[in-house]
Amino acid sequence: MTLNISNLNLNLLANSILNPSSSSQQQNAASSWVIDPNAGTSTDPNSALSSSLLGSTDPNATDNSLLFTPLLSISNTAQILSKRQNSISKTLTEVTDNASLVQTAQGGLSQVNNLLNSLKNLLTQAESSTLSSQERTTIDQNIKSTLENYTQLIDSTQYSGQQLFSNEKTIFVNTSDTDSENKAQIHLPNLSAQALGLDQLDASSPQKVLQSLNILNKAFFTSNSASLQLQNVSSQLSTASDSLQKALQSILQFQSITSSSASALAQSMQPSDLSQTQNTSSLANIAPSLL
Repeated sequence: MTLNISNLNLNLLANSILNPSSSSQQQNAASSWVIDPNAGTSTDPNSALSSSLLGSTDPNATDNSLLFTPLLSISNTAQILSKRQNSISKTLTEVTDNASLVQTAQGGLSQVNNLLNSLKNLLTQAESSTLSSQERTTIDQNIKSTLENYTQLIDSTQYSGQQLFSNEKTIFVNTSDTDSENKAQIHLPNLSAQALGLDQLDASSPQKVLQSLNILNKAFFTSNSASLQLQNVSSQLSTASDSLQKALQSILQFQSITSSSASALAQSMQPSDLSQTQNTSSLANIAPSLL
């Protein structure tokens, strides 16, 4: 597989990679860069691939000064691509890190719901008006023991040393390296027993049990809402990660092409020609860095 490029202006394409939504003209330039699975794999500097990168300049031309402009263009392109590569890599790291945070939070919520269901089962047993005082006391003790496990779970659900559900928080995650407004929002509610009112659960009488079940239903609603929100943001981060990885791969492929083109140009230049131009210093530094 190779890249088939036609009518390509390197600077325009590089700008489209750096700022893909800046103009329709840049998008058109970027769209001309496509992967052709049926293309050959020749690296011959005189091949169609190299010719399209070098424009109409003949690598074997007698006047090597004609090669300075495309070489400088390749140099500018390489710098822009490197900048975009760093930007994408930084955003991808942020997306990947927060995707792991979301995964940890989802695991914690699953265990939260298990314990809430245990509390519901205990309160359902206490709804009966025929229970003795001792039986209610036993249920209350089981509720207290379950709440202790619940508190331990909330305290231990952490990511990078940060407790996820002990305080309400919202985390904004960049999902694009070029659009600062394109963010994923991770909302983590305060699920502590005190915040949800679970410390008020009481099985001492049918009336208290009814009040406790109302508290528990509200806790279920908060937990289920958080679970649904995390599921949505997980999908959003996954899509962003895929897009960023594809963009990074495209840049790496194009960097390989610019390097090959720089090599073809540099090999076509003669040291004597370089020394006769005012660009000798800059070109002498550019060519080796791109080979």
